[in-house]
Amino acid sequence: MMVSRYGFTRRGALALGAVAGLGTLVRPASGHAAGASEDLHSFTLPLPRGTVSSGVNPPLDAPQPFDLLGLSGALAGAHLQVRTRRRGGAWSRWIPVAAAADHAPDGGRAGAASDPIWTGRADQLQLRGTRTPGALRVHFVRAPTPRAHARGAAGIASAKSAAVPVSAFGSPAMVMRDGWATTAVKPRNDPSFGRIDMAFVHHTETGNDYGPDESPAIVLSIARYHRDTNGWSDIGYNFLVDQYGTIFEGRAGGIDKAVVGAQAQGYNSFSTGISCIGGYMTTALPDAAMRSVAKLIAWKLGYHGTPVAGTLVVTSGGGELNAHPYGQKVTMHRIAGHRDGDSTDCPGDKLYHQLPALRTLAEGLAGEEPAKPAGSSKMTIVADRTVAVYGSAAAVHGVITDPAGNAVTNKQIAVEKQGASKKWSRLATVRSGSDGSWSASVPWKATGRLRARATVTGHSVVSPMVTISVTPKLTAGALPKSVKPNGAVVVTGTVLPAATVKVVLQKKLSSGRWAAAGTRTVKPSSRGAIRSTFRFAGPAQYRISLAAGSVATSPATVTVGGVAKTSSGSVSGGVSAGA
Repeated sequence: MMVSRYGFTRRGALALGAVAGLGTLVRPASGHAAGASEDLHSFTLPLPRGTVSSGVNPPLDAPQPFDLLGLSGALAGAHLQVRTRRRGGAWSRWIPVAAAADHAPDGGRAGAASDPIWTGRADQLQLRGTRTPGALRVHFVRAPTPRAHARGAAGIASAKSAAVPVSAFGSPAMVMRDGWATTAVKPRNDPSFGRIDMAFVHHTETGNDYGPDESPAIVLSIARYHRDTNGWSDIGYNFLVDQYGTIFEGRAGGIDKAVVGAQAQGYNSFSTGISCIGGYMTTALPDAAMRSVAKLIAWKLGYHGTPVAGTLVVTSGGGELNAHPYGQKVTMHRIAGHRDGDSTDCPGDKLYHQLPALRTLAEGLAGEEPAKPAGSSKMTIVADRTVAVYGSAAAVHGVITDPAGNAVTNKQIAVEKQGASKKWSRLATVRSGSDGSWSASVPWKATGRLRARATVTGHSVVSPMVTISVTPKLTAGALPKSVKPNGAVVVTGTVLPAATVKVVLQKKLSSGRWAAAGTRTVKPSSRGAIRSTFRFAGPAQYRISLAAGSVATSPATVTVGGVAKTSSGSVSGGVSAGA
């Protein structure tokens, strides 16, 4: 039987049951965040090239005690594992270090560091791997010590006594942000809103050796890591559930809202993400956690009028982590695993094989009509896509209804955009139809947020916000099919909006394979014009292409000297890779 460092058995915690069965939201009775002693702290340890070698390395002293860590740098191919301890104590088990984070926002990049690993309080770490990596950096988070919640069984009892009813939403019980977050993890930006068509199930890969009293600190540490190490606005997940069944509100913005997270790149704008705290590659999700996840999904999807059962066809938004190219139609379960959309093994083999049982459990809990919040008139907004090519049309639509849910007809509706200046500007004016529906199509040249606004009986009615990212429009001019040695090859093109472009070179080897031959970064003019000159010394064939973000032109072949020509010779227009 596993015992937490505070002397409380996990079996005992499971027997006591999760707070999630209370049918309420949990807030600290004192108004102080759970565990919110203000010693939350992030710090790093650089490991220069040569510090870490293949095999088992000597122990490393951290600059100060820590509770969570991740690594960045030359991780690929090293197959690193880490273990930790308090100085002089027993080592933890070896835990694999992901080569890179497998979560990311739509239209953005994944964090440069691995997914975080919860260690509990430690001050030493040890690394082992199959080959020598390059320079690395260890990213640490020291979490507050659990103080606001009593430990063990008393902690669950304390949470129960602090419960606050929320009949307006009808959600299962959960620990709200002010039950775990401190002022040190305020979101960088206001939340964005999309829609809820499905739910993705994740695991945090932070390990399972934790007690119920540690869960708030784990959520807090992950939030700090996602925000500061990965550079995101907030914690990536919409909700988290620990192995004892306690549900936590994740990303800020409102549990009743369609808050866009950073949990499933290319699908965030129309899904909600629930992450199970721990690693479930070889360990099954406990029954208490299974039931809490099922309750949460049944409520969340039902609240947004989305079926729990069955499948749907979604359009991939692309991205570096996506398992499907941009624009591809993909059939998914309404309750899907993260690996169904992105290139990852999340939520772990064991939990992924539990998803059919989870779907059955959630379907059985979805029979009751979810409670509707009180309010006045309501406006919805849905974007037909989350990423638009520069200069193309961004289409949105929605419905406006009165407090009784009846259509508001022939109502003038303003469609407004918020850009980098944070100011709202009107892009279009439309009218609602006989069923309250409206639609608009607006030109899109920069990433920003859209909302719809109207005035009904003297009151302003504003929809949630939807974010639409812009993909560069990248074109390249024709290249010469052949040049003499040291002859000039002038690469030209345009990129809109103007952004740094990489010129990517490949050289044909004697084996017939194409090998990387270097890249060059080119800054365009203010109008997006690209120009760069190359000279190649010896006879060879080269392929040249342009790349801006995740968009690239088709390669063109240039023959230098007397090497036989190929049929390729133009790079105009062709775009590969998704945004």
